Amino acid sequence: MSARRPFPTDVIRDVAYSTRWHVRSWLRPAKVDRYEGGDERFPTIVPIAGIFERWDFLIPVLDRLHEVGYPICPLPELKRNAGAVRALAAMVLDEIERRGLDEVILLGHSKGGLVAKAVLVLAAKRARAGTSRTTVHGAIAIAAPFAGTRLVDAFADDPELGMFCRTSETTRTLDAYDDVDRRIIAIVPEADEIVSEPGLIEFGRNVIVPLGGHGRVLGDWRTKRAALRAAWILGVEGGNQCVPEPPKLCAPRAADHPLDRERGVVWRRRRVFDMRDWPLRTIDYLWALRAQFASLFLSKRTVRRWEHGRADGATIVLVPGVFERAGFLRSLAEQLRMNGHSVYLVNSLGWNRASLGESARRLERELELRGLDDVIVIAHSKGGLIAKAAMLRPRGDRIRHLIAIATPFAGSKYAQLFADPALRVFSPEHPELRGLARERGVNERITTVQPEFDPHIPTDVEAFALGTLPGAHERIVLPLAGHFRLLDDPRLLEIVTRVIRAQWPGASR
Repeated sequence: MSARRPFPTDVIRDVAYSTRWHVRSWLRPAKVDRYEGGDERFPTIVPIAGIFERWDFLIPVLDRLHEVGYPICPLPELKRNAGAVRALAAMVLDEIERRGLDEVILLGHSKGGLVAKAVLVLAAKRARAGTSRTTVHGAIAIAAPFAGTRLVDAFADDPELGMFCRTSETTRTLDAYDDVDRRIIAIVPEADEIVSEPGLIEFGRNVIVPLGGHGRVLGDWRTKRAALRAAWILGVEGGNQCVPEPPKLCAPRAADHPLDRERGVVWRRRRVFDMRDWPLRTIDYLWALRAQFASLFLSKRTVRRWEHGRADGATIVLVPGVFERAGFLRSLAEQLRMNGHSVYLVNSLGWNRASLGESARRLERELELRGLDDVIVIAHSKGGLIAKAAMLRPRGDRIRHLIAIATPFAGSKYAQLFADPALRVFSPEHPELRGLARERGVNERITTVQPEFDPHIPTDVEAFALGTLPGAHERIVLPLAGHFRLLDDPRLLEIVTRVIRAQWPGASR
């Protein structure tokens, strides 16, 4: 399912938005020469709209990209994007080559995202055969049904709509070509009334925009900013160093509070301690107190039972956050053990008040004493910083992958309000944290998971849309509020299980 079910207001506003753009496209279609010019050093953006959409349906995002200097090359030959995905992909690539475009980034909405992935597959085949000179750096897919949608199950035999079924040949064929997923950045609305299955790309990078609407997501400023950053990332990864990094500007009034979105408030200025946060904080702290209390009565027999998983299971090490005992992640440990993995705790951290360097040494020593190699570390909050610091130590190769949950890699401004050294380490200006941020060599072995709203780690709009760990293997945003209670959310277990399966191919679950 989608991250959440769309509210009726989401559907109404989305229908109104889409209707307005469809009517405009019929009555006053945009001219192809709308985007003349652009910096020739930049990759060319090729828009691919969804089914029954003209290319000008993407104008809100294209305008923002063109303002920066990206050349835009519409393809009116696609008309309203009807037909088989494979045939459309061949048409797009042929037209790109006919126009002599050297460097291209695809921008697709809905079905256009599927066509964009098919173009990447076809371009890779032609490049291997030496029949194409065009370089397709990657694709930005907005609200694309990569996993299909149950909405069209009743139209499985329809040639146009049947391709979006979850079991259709198109869905299964594209899913098999996961080698191009890393060149796709998916931008997904939090709730999508059209795409019932999440439009996330399994082995790519995903950005969740906190609003509801399949078409309305195109007009949201967070989508435009995320698309701008995504285009820069794909260009740099493709070898184009001419595009300047987008400025990291904070919106003056950021609507980053879940209660605001529920009430329909779009903009507001955020205060350090907002009274509307306290209901969310209270629920979060009550869960943390319960987990902390349960950790005090964790028996050694239970811990030893966790350490003996199946032969085909992964070796998991859990690292808690500050003021959290080793058993704080008990609920997660129980689920992982039920899945057959061997789960180990790091008791030497105590209440986890030591410096990052000392804590990393304790973690490294614990792995050495237990003879643990090639482990997957799952860490919460400060535990993610500790695990990354351990990965940078001489025997950091013992850690195959890190899943960091609600970890303040960029720090938290709230830390400056406390005198306790155990909390001051989270200040963005703290030397240990700044030094850790400069070390990016291990970031590709880190998957970050964070809640949409974290009362302990406030982020500006840019940080929310683009993440705070450059070069991370994957960044996932869970559509919930709270620093602690996401540890007990079933969606977190699904994410952790998927990452473990990808990093540990022998794991059966």
